[in-house]
Amino acid sequence: MNRSLGLDVNTLSYTQRLQLHREHRRKRIGAFIIASLFFIVIASTVGLLSALLSRIVLLDQVFQIGIIPDTIVAMIMYRRILRRRGYSAAIASRQFLRSPADHPVVAP
Repeated sequence: MNRSLGLDVNTLSYTQRLQLHREHRRKRIGAFIIASLFFIVIASTVGLLSALLSRIVLLDQVFQIGIIPDTIVAMIMYRRILRRRGYSAAIASRQFLRSPADHPVVAP
């Protein structure tokens, strides 16, 4: 029994079952396409925000504006160094949070 349509699939003919299967497949493909587009939009937005944040940090450091606290700047710079050395972003963040006083970027 197909509960979403209230049909007993056993009483349907072969062509009706085939049509029902095609409609269901179209809905699944449509949902997959919508989810994929949503993911692409979210990922690109996060990427743009990340790039914008790094530019703000760079401007903040160059012009000594002081918009962003020094600890956040240090964390971003340290993460960037670790990322260039091949660490993943999550490991780079954890490394910074473990003992920030030991890091040469933060230590005076």
